[in-house]
Amino acid sequence: MPVIVEKPVEVKVPVTVPCVVAKPSEPTPLRDRMDRSTWDAMTTDQREKLAQAQALDRKAYGDRLAVATAGCQ
Repeated sequence: MPVIVEKPVEVKVPVTVPCVVAKPSEPTPLRDRMDRSTWDAMTTDQREKLAQAQALDRKAYGDRLAVATAGCQ
């Protein structure tokens, strides 16, 4: 009579996992941060610095979003 031996074998199967990471909040647009009269009262240099700060905020947001969703692929 033959002997049957059960032997566990590891099988690797890709499994999709839903992304459960909280999405970082978007930066507030410059137009929502201040009213038009304040913007008009600023010098060109002040406006330029605010625009640069907004650009950095958007870049940082993009980086945080990429890090948060990196494991979701």
